[in-house]
Amino acid sequence: MLGLRYRKSERAMKKIIVIMVGFIMVMTGSTACSSPSVQPHTQGVKTQSIDRHHIKRLDTAVKKYGKNHRYVRYDGQRSIRLSNGRLYPEAFKQDKFFLHGRKIDIGWDPYNRHSFKYRVLAIYNCNLSNKHHDTLLFCFHQGKPIVLIDRGQESTHVDLVESNDKGLNSEFVGIMNGFNK
Repeated sequence: MLGLRYRKSERAMKKIIVIMVGFIMVMTGSTACSSPSVQPHTQGVKTQSIDRHHIKRLDTAVKKYGKNHRYVRYDGQRSIRLSNGRLYPEAFKQDKFFLHGRKIDIGWDPYNRHSFKYRVLAIYNCNLSNKHHDTLLFCFHQGKPIVLIDRGQESTHVDLVESNDKGLNSEFVGIMNGFNK
């Protein structure tokens, strides 16, 4: 009789432990999900592809960035011709791209279908004169948003620089994190 009570009590304790562990896991998971704003904007990007809601907000950010200039966005169909003759997105296949003096693997990939090291989600260009342009490449690199700029001359060697405009950079990070709605 004593052995039977002991086994029932042991089974009850196991059930309680399993329920408690499950409860703790659920509570921990729901707490992490319910407060995404606790994480810094540069960590844990919510999306790595782009949709029309992202594009609308990006259009606004680029308009604010280039107050006195008219930027044209690549619409996914008609190529953008830069003042130096380069065509986007064709340039990703035809030209060599460099950042900090090193060749990089970059390509047009707004829907996360390829494995480029620098995945370009959006392209905006402003032709400033016959030979000068300002081309913004909104990219993902190692899971983080980054804005690269092509201001290069006529050449198949494209030297990119990282945007140092804090407003534009933080807008892009915020858009991809689901902030700036």
